[in-house]
Amino acid sequence: MMIFLYILLAVELAVSIFVVWNLVRKLDTVSSDNEDLYNTMVELYGDLHKTFKEMKAIDHRGGFEAEDETGAIFKDLKSVIDKLEDKYGTDNV
Repeated sequence: MMIFLYILLAVELAVSIFVVWNLVRKLDTVSSDNEDLYNTMVELYGDLHKTFKEMKAIDHRGGFEAEDETGAIFKDLKSVIDKLEDKYGTDNV
């Protein structure tokens, strides 16, 4: 009877070790993916911030007239950039 308990305990220990090893491996993968996603978000926010600054500079120079088609497209793009700026607050980057 004691041998059976020792065998059962050894099997449970082996299964527990495998489960812990598997979870640690998955956690490492998720952590790596999370870091990659964070870096992508930081890059995206930086690009958005740069685009917003360039759009403001173009707008301040008065390079586009609102009456023509280019001016209308510019106003639409500026509107989209303003909404993204409000939503994501890229001034914090």
